Amino acid sequence: MRATIQNSRRQFVKVLAYGGVASVTGGQLFEQKIHADVGVEFISNPGKLRVRRDDFPALNTLNGSVRIGVNPLRSNHQPNGTFHPILINRLENDELIALSAECTHASCAVRTYNDQAGAHICPCHGSRFGIDGARLSGPAPFALDRYPISLRENGIIEIEVPRLGFTVNGCIEKTESHSLLKLEFPARRSLTYQVVKKEGITESWTPALFSRDPSSEAEQNELQGDDTITSIYVPHEHGNGFYGVEIKYQLL
Repeated sequence: MRATIQNSRRQFVKVLAYGGVASVTGGQLFEQKIHADVGVEFISNPGKLRVRRDDFPALNTLNGSVRIGVNPLRSNHQPNGTFHPILINRLENDELIALSAECTHASCAVRTYNDQAGAHICPCHGSRFGIDGARLSGPAPFALDRYPISLRENGIIEIEVPRLGFTVNGCIEKTESHSLLKLEFPARRSLTYQVVKKEGITESWTPALFSRDPSSEAEQNELQGDDTITSIYVPHEHGNGFYGVEIKYQLL
């Protein structure tokens, strides 16, 4: 669940998280449940969002603030999909806080913290929230929701996000000419997914090509979710390796 940068207009896109890992050893498949064991159902289970602090220079400054999301935002400041953006703020003593950007008045996405104004400001109706998410003024009746956050090894920020967790189920399908790893998972609407792999447990994840049809060449590198149980197929030539499915997020 590392972060890798890819340019995308003025925004940048990063890898967010995987729901599970399929490990193939000696031609046999083993599944490791990384997140909550939710099978292939859309259930409200938390997922672990992991990002690299070094990718966000704003977090090196007191009151620095970033806003990231897995769903794009519409022009009316509402997410195009299930998930609102997440705010990460730098407090005193190098403390970090994670907040939902969903305004508690009409669910618009509040902006990053404005140090001059001393508030997060909702663009829809002007509600204002403190750096810690506390309600300051406006029609919003409550503070912004807080998410559990921790700073892990190698500068990794880990945030527990409600409903983000999912599980990948896998099986090996063999034909006369080749072997395929079939990965099945619930792909939510407007989320972008990719497959990653690595040969050994200590190696780094790298993107893997896949196909949506077992009879087609593996030429896709990502797919858009549509609220269905999705099956994808990865070539499996060597008999060993780890495979994961990841969600991408954007700096909004």
